[in-house]
Amino acid sequence: MCIRYFVRLLKGCLALFIAYVLQACVSHQTPARVAVDIAESVRFTVLPAGSGQLNYSLLQSVRAEYGNETQDLLVQIESTAEKLVMVVLTATGTRLATISLIDGVVSSEQLSVLPASFQVEQMLAAYQLSTWPMPELSRAIAGLDVRFTESAGIKRRRELTASGKPLIEIVTSSNNQGQQQVLYRHLQWQYQITSTTLERLAL
Repeated sequence: MCIRYFVRLLKGCLALFIAYVLQACVSHQTPARVAVDIAESVRFTVLPAGSGQLNYSLLQSVRAEYGNETQDLLVQIESTAEKLVMVVLTATGTRLATISLIDGVVSSEQLSVLPASFQVEQMLAAYQLSTWPMPELSRAIAGLDVRFTESAGIKRRRELTASGKPLIEIVTSSNNQGQQQVLYRHLQWQYQITSTTLERLAL
């Protein structure tokens, strides 16, 4: 009787131990990194939230120009060590899309009024390429004979090239009001985005 009780007790302890190990494995799994096409045959792996500048919120006015079309938007950004959240709004404040990067996982939501070709993940990639530290960015870009370089000066210039051909140009400067302005020009896909910081607050 004591032996049977001991065996049942041992099985119970073993089951609890296995359950604990399985739970530990699940809770420590590394989330899948998100890769975004930023040009033909060029992929960018979205970086974790804590890789860039931390603990701030931004309000930006954004002008997107593609072909003969121009669209004015507002973008709210919040960045901490745990998360990066971007909310895309119309110029009058109607929400169009939300994208969040939390614990390495990207989730997004966009309204059907936006074009099907519009991917908010590309906006996140463009923001990181414009502002994140160069060493982390260079390691996150994959493609044949691809280079991502930066030159400093009154205006900071970043350039993505493939086989020596410019694909993306990013110029960061200050306008006459002292506001930071970023011009993101996609030479291959023929569009450009101009972002102007209207407000920046520490969190």
